[in-house]
Amino acid sequence: MYQLEYESLRNELNENRRYVFERPLIIFTAACIFFDYVSKTEYVMLFPCLIILLLLFNLHFTANRLFSNARIIAYIRLFIEKKHPKSFQWETFLEAYRFKGEKKGLKYYPLIFYFHITLIIFLLLIETLLYFDGHQLNSGAHNLKNLITTIVSILSIIGGAIYFFLIWKSISPKHVQVFFEKETSKVIEVLALMKKSRKK
Repeated sequence: MYQLEYESLRNELNENRRYVFERPLIIFTAACIFFDYVSKTEYVMLFPCLIILLLLFNLHFTANRLFSNARIIAYIRLFIEKKHPKSFQWETFLEAYRFKGEKKGLKYYPLIFYFHITLIIFLLLIETLLYFDGHQLNSGAHNLKNLITTIVSILSIIGGAIYFFLIWKSISPKHVQVFFEKETSKVIEVLALMKKSRKK
């Protein structure tokens, strides 16, 4: 009865975990490749801003996928595997295996988080250098188009900073670990409510 549901949830878990390491590398590698072309245009200052925003969005997306995994894992372990211990035991086994010294299998997330932060800091340094680049200053800093580009890039950085501070609490490694720990209790409460409603 639960075989299809179990397989579907396991597939969703695998999809959520897919490319968590590859995505930031692809974004940064593509940025390095295209920078050579963009650097020859007057819109070069906008390029690092765009990549920073993409990295922030990807980091937020990755954290949200982990939140989804927390619910799925708790449901599999506390509902499906608990009802059918002879057929399904993988998540229950992992919970017991990781109980000592490991934070719910989240050892890789801090690495992803700080990798994103390192790339963003690097891009901010590039953006700062572009502001003070002699070529940019000597090629018509008072030109209307250059002025607009500069203003848009500054507004993009400010927008990215606001976005980062808005999502900081939910994407920090500490919060993600705590979320995993609390999600088990929430799933237990929901399953209890579902059981009561069925009895009525």
